Amino acid sequence: MTLYNFNKGSHQERTILIGQHGTFLADRPGNQYRVCLYHMGEFYAEAYYQVKNNRLELVRGFKNQEFLEPYLDKIILPDIC
Repeated sequence: MTLYNFNKGSHQERTILIGQHGTFLADRPGNQYRVCLYHMGEFYAEAYYQVKNNRLELVRGFKNQEFLEPYLDKIILPDIC
């Protein structure tokens, strides 16, 4: 799956794809949202959950590493043997 195909999909399709293919990495709080980061293989995806209504509002994919900065202190990588 490519980033283009992921972002081209509907909200419902992107939601299903993060559930099927995404690896949860971290989350961060926001004012109105809890934002979860997923690794999708060749790209990352963010899922924006509205806290008040406990509803998934937005799912977007990206490759730009600058978007990873808010998560860097929260991601825990397992020891490499």
